[in-house]
Amino acid sequence: MTKSVGTCAVTVKTQGSRLVVCPSKDAAATPVCMNAAMDVKRPGQQPYKSQMMLEPGHCLPFSTDVVSATASSCEAFAVRTSGTP
Repeated sequence: MTKSVGTCAVTVKTQGSRLVVCPSKDAAATPVCMNAAMDVKRPGQQPYKSQMMLEPGHCLPFSTDVVSATASSCEAFAVRTSGTP
């Protein structure tokens, strides 16, 4: 089980010919995962919302046809310890 431990930050950058999203800093507690809400754009389409689950220290690539992406929010999750509601 996990619990929310606050906000986090991610960055979008180019790696080779693809855009990738990467965690840019850890939350207050050591997160086991981060849920990033992204605004994604493909050629000829309106931007749309996408959710991406990230692990600390690991980047996730977008599809090769994505031309831009920005993070709108990010929530960090940590392992729930016993006795924590």
